[in-house]
Amino acid sequence: MKKYIFLTIITLFTMSLYAQDSMTGEKITALSMNDAINRGIKNSEDIKIRKESIDKINSTYKEVRASVFPQVTGSFSWTRYLESPVLSVDMGMGSQTFKLKQDWEMSAGMTLTQVLCAFGRLFTAIEIAHKAMDLEQLMLETAENELVFGIKQAYYSILLAEETLRIAEKSHENALRNQKALKERYQGGRVSRVNNVKMEADVAVRIPMVLKAKTSLDTITIRFKEILNIEKDEKIALSDSFTEDFPDFELQALRKEMFEKEPMLMILRRRVSLQESMVKLKKVGYYPTLAGFMNYNYTGNSNDVVPSDAMYTEVVAGVMLNCTIFDYGALKHQYKQAVSDKKIAEMEYNKQKQSLEAELEATLTEYYSEIETYKANKRAQGLAQESYDITLSSFKSGSVSQSVLNDVELGLTSTKLETLSSLYKINVLIAKIEKLIVQKEAL
Repeated sequence: MKKYIFLTIITLFTMSLYAQDSMTGEKITALSMNDAINRGIKNSEDIKIRKESIDKINSTYKEVRASVFPQVTGSFSWTRYLESPVLSVDMGMGSQTFKLKQDWEMSAGMTLTQVLCAFGRLFTAIEIAHKAMDLEQLMLETAENELVFGIKQAYYSILLAEETLRIAEKSHENALRNQKALKERYQGGRVSRVNNVKMEADVAVRIPMVLKAKTSLDTITIRFKEILNIEKDEKIALSDSFTEDFPDFELQALRKEMFEKEPMLMILRRRVSLQESMVKLKKVGYYPTLAGFMNYNYTGNSNDVVPSDAMYTEVVAGVMLNCTIFDYGALKHQYKQAVSDKKIAEMEYNKQKQSLEAELEATLTEYYSEIETYKANKRAQGLAQESYDITLSSFKSGSVSQSVLNDVELGLTSTKLETLSSLYKINVLIAKIEKLIVQKEAL
């Protein structure tokens, strides 16, 4: 009797864990799947880092683009000659010495330079910077796509843990129901010690199952809050459930959509294009650069600290041609490296394309196989429930043993868990397909 009371107290304590929130009046935040996705993207530090990287690459693009336009620089100098150079001239009656520089010199000026022709070097550099900017945007989309899949998987994991806990509690409730049936069966006399201990053991073995399920739910919830960057003390309740309306997918349509939208493939395609531009840039490195310049200089030299009376103006203009004549093959090898990088990028793209194609096909095959498994498990669960109800009724009348009743109930619980596991796998597989075709919201 004491054991029975002890087990009942543990049961009531376990079941009260869910009721505490409502009794204390704490605010509970309801989260749908889309709410969780939006909150996760908004709070993700990885996404914030990616957005900051986009701002940085945008500035780099503008910096490269600025090189097309005229560049103006200014300068100012004020010089004291501690020892001036002199020029000696033989005048026939002895040499005469002249100072080439007076004691003080002041100069202020501006220089304007403009690239006139670089044989496509500047525009190729701008093209590379623009492609790098697009690449960074695609990396942000990839990070969001991965995050969305992680949130969906975590969301479904909580639903799995919650339902597992309910199944464990129901199994425990059934064990107590069986124990009550045992006592009713022996109303006219005393229950044998063997039967009583066996039934108490059947009840007790369910308690660790309940506690383990509760611990698993708490652990998964902590991880879910970490993904969404939610405060640990904030109470949440999931408002969506597993979908049992399984969409019908067509492999060819999915493959086409994946090739067009999958971020990693788009990144690798953009990287191939970027490397093509790099090859072009290295190729034009052999050609000269023609630039025009104009220099304005206001300068003066005298023995006065500020040579204001000796100041004069210089204005010069011209063109410059810069060309590499000999560099021991450095440009040649830079060009070869760029060609190799382009080939590597193409191979990586083809490899990723084949890998994703195989992953999509395998996921779709597993998806339809798991649907059939779920249907079979659901039918088995209905039969197991019917079998348990009949066995319990037969046990009350004394036509089946206590062991048979316990085995049937455990079989029912096992079938429920198998059905739940199949449903969980199907929903995760749907999320995986959505990830491959970049579908953020649930289908």
